[in-house]
Amino acid sequence: MSKKVVRVGVLLLFSHFYPFLIAFSFLGIASFLYSSTRKKWSVDLNSVELSQFVFEGILAYFKRSLSAILQIAFYSLLVLFAGSHFFHYSFTYAQILAFILGIGLSIGGAFLSLILIPHLVPRLIHASTSFLKIGFDTVYGVAVAVVFFYLGLMLLGLSTVYFLLGPTYLMGFGVGVAYTTFFLRIGGGVFKNTTTFGLLLIRKREGHLAHFDARNPMSIVMMMGDFIGKITGYSSDLILSFCLAGIAAVFLVVRSQTFFMMMSLPIFIFAIGMASACVAVGICRLRIMKGRVGNILLEGIYASVGLGLIGTWLYIQYDAISIDRAMTLFFAYVSGVLGAVVLGFGSDYLTSHAFSPSKKLASQSEYGVAFVFLDALSGGFKSVGLFFVGCLVVMGPSYLLAGLYGVAIATVGMVSATASVLVVMTFGPLATHAQRVSSLSDHSEVVHKNIRFFARVGNSTGALGHAFMAGSAALACVSLFLAIGTAVKGGSGGMWLGRASGMGLCIGSLMPFIFLGFLIKGLLKTVKMGVTEVVRQFRDIPYLIEGKAKPDIRTFSDLLARYSMDSLIVPGIIMVLGPVLSGLLLGYSFLLGFLLGNLLAGLGIAFVMANVGESLNSARFYVEQGHFGGKESPTYHAIEEAAAIGDVLADVVSSGLTVYARCLLIVAVHMMVLLRY
Repeated sequence: MSKKVVRVGVLLLFSHFYPFLIAFSFLGIASFLYSSTRKKWSVDLNSVELSQFVFEGILAYFKRSLSAILQIAFYSLLVLFAGSHFFHYSFTYAQILAFILGIGLSIGGAFLSLILIPHLVPRLIHASTSFLKIGFDTVYGVAVAVVFFYLGLMLLGLSTVYFLLGPTYLMGFGVGVAYTTFFLRIGGGVFKNTTTFGLLLIRKREGHLAHFDARNPMSIVMMMGDFIGKITGYSSDLILSFCLAGIAAVFLVVRSQTFFMMMSLPIFIFAIGMASACVAVGICRLRIMKGRVGNILLEGIYASVGLGLIGTWLYIQYDAISIDRAMTLFFAYVSGVLGAVVLGFGSDYLTSHAFSPSKKLASQSEYGVAFVFLDALSGGFKSVGLFFVGCLVVMGPSYLLAGLYGVAIATVGMVSATASVLVVMTFGPLATHAQRVSSLSDHSEVVHKNIRFFARVGNSTGALGHAFMAGSAALACVSLFLAIGTAVKGGSGGMWLGRASGMGLCIGSLMPFIFLGFLIKGLLKTVKMGVTEVVRQFRDIPYLIEGKAKPDIRTFSDLLARYSMDSLIVPGIIMVLGPVLSGLLLGYSFLLGFLLGNLLAGLGIAFVMANVGESLNSARFYVEQGHFGGKESPTYHAIEEAAAIGDVLADVVSSGLTVYARCLLIVAVHMMVLLRY
């Protein structure tokens, strides 16, 4: 037997088991970090009661959102079964299994992140009574545990469907993940921003009631927003791009006669990126224990990206016999990494409180809410140039090097750093939540000082994560759109726009605005309901206003979750029925135009709104640090109100548009595969 045959056989065997090995390693590391935190630190008794309130509210929210997700899954399966009868397409049990697996693992990851953290927060606060580096390492370890649980489950699901069911069924898995993300990310954004707006309204309209206080149920639920809107919402958003980028790359070659390694390359790149993240986490924890914590979050991303580049190069170099133009694919992957750097650090400069644009924006707050908001909007519109340059850096070289598949691999390269970016994006909200819990509890000045430092370090990298999220979502959409025109058309590489495409383009470009109109209206209804419920509890619960009784957190959270999920009904119908009716009734050409119109209208607006929201939030944080009069000045009240609007733009408008676009495309591709266009 020749060495070449042995080499290929070893690679095939290794390729099957390596992603599973990485997935189980992530789950094992996460379990170890979680159990070690519980064993090493006892609970902080001053924080237990407040954390229990938060946990009860999260449980009520999770039950409500779980009900909504399962209902939409059940109705979707009914529609698919009915459609298979009327339109005569085959719908196998493997497709159902992949769909259920996508929903189940997404819910499982969200459940773990929502349920585990509240039990660990009192331990994090207790760890903060010790040396700063020990408390920092504990918060960092919990952030890593949450991310590794979630991402390990997703890689396990992708690998299971790809290797055991077959690459064709990845689309069903992607639809399941997309449905879950639609509710977790957009519904979580509505939930979180309801509390922010609600507290501002209570302060203005009901000034005699407690504002940010443990007696106010909205204050407790706002702390839940750190988990629901940020940790779980951000994680589900980035993981959706992670999954869809890999699925699109696989589908660009799934119907062509090509090597197995070329088809499995995206899964392998993901596994290499996650292995690099494991090593980077170990390096960062060693540096933390040496007291070098100032820039440690960014150093973790640098280490992960660098190790990922080396690992991918070694894999492709070793496997060059089985992939045509192998190194061109590697350079396409590098262009994706460079695009992430351009988008991430460019947006970080434009929106972070550490740089001059946000500092100048904060200085404008003395002129009032309207002025500072319009100034932020001006900067957001100008940032579209950065978005264009970042996309050009990714798509231009990758297309020239390896064609459409090169663009897909570049997108995979960009999202391969998801693990490290998610750790950064989880650390900030986790530290902010611990800060809020400690501020409402009785703790020493050492605890407050340490936790404020953790929150400051976490907030310093938030803008980078938001830009990475928006950029990866946009490129995942592009890859999926390419998959529609190539994988479904038998890999011919042609994507023809017929006469009906012009009409589809016009109608599609209107849909994101209609989607947003219903979504924002639902948010406003939820805010009004929340304020009304706060007033009712202060009126009807005896001695609550005196602080001798406790608010009904479970009821309040359940009401807020129900209204948040209800606000997604009409947007969800638009998201599902748009591509389905276009494809079934008006044909392939109209559908392509419809999808392209949605992308052109939605993605640019999403990037603008994300930057506007993040720049306003950074300006608020800059003022909170004592600049321009600090929190007690009229300047702060102006920037606080403007930042509340900015949070809606970033967490509801921007994230809503990007999630809507990805869900729209994955539903369209799945439907076209079933109908065999």
